Amino acid sequence: MSKKLIKNLIVVTSILGLTGAVQAATQKITAPKTTAPTTQANQNIEKEFDALGGNGVLLEKAQALNPEVRTTVVQNRIVDRTNRFELSGEYANSFGGDTYVRSGILGLSAQYHLSNHWSLGAKSGMAFNKLTAEGESLVKAAEADAAANPLSPTADVPAIDYPKQLTMGFVNFYPLYGKISWLGKGISHFDVYGQLGYGNISLKSGGSTAMSAGAGVGVWGNEHLTTRLEMTYLDYTAKYINGNDIKMGVTSASVQVGWLF
Repeated sequence: MSKKLIKNLIVVTSILGLTGAVQAATQKITAPKTTAPTTQANQNIEKEFDALGGNGVLLEKAQALNPEVRTTVVQNRIVDRTNRFELSGEYANSFGGDTYVRSGILGLSAQYHLSNHWSLGAKSGMAFNKLTAEGESLVKAAEADAAANPLSPTADVPAIDYPKQLTMGFVNFYPLYGKISWLGKGISHFDVYGQLGYGNISLKSGGSTAMSAGAGVGVWGNEHLTTRLEMTYLDYTAKYINGNDIKMGVTSASVQVGWLF
């Protein structure tokens, strides 16, 4: 065997031995062991994400990794209303109904939340009324005619039956839930809900049963502060001096601000 051949065999053997050593070393390398986070750690993380608008630190860290990408956080529901009581002040303004008068209602509402989807409540309010432009025109014409012809006035006086007080029970159903980002500075949570109500309305002519149907949006500023925008259709019977009973359909828009206990 020539010296050259022996030399080549030695080189090949060395290469094969080095390759085997590398493969053995590679097989010994294993991924670092990971342990499941503890329950306490999970709870801490959940609290970080559950803070209403309180994810500023997380957002800053995420944005620092890639400042060219706008990062936002959408949290899970954090205002749990189950078995909680809500008390609200309400201002409502009406549209439609009697042609000659417009009514507003200032009142209080209270409701108990059976769950995040259902609540039962009651509301009561005092009404304040004012004549419409058409009503004022007719009244002024009647006054002028009575002054000119005190013994035989001929101008018609408008018949008006206005509300004085409203008391109702209602049920709310909340099928839709979402979040609002306020210019990237904070997040508010909201529910869209439907409402059915039944009660009594006190009128100038007496009393009448009343039924209502409506819808609204509840915005939760934090665990306690509540704001509602609500549209309601109210149906009742008005009575006039001439003896006619007229079904009234009144639409009202209300703003409510309250506290969730």
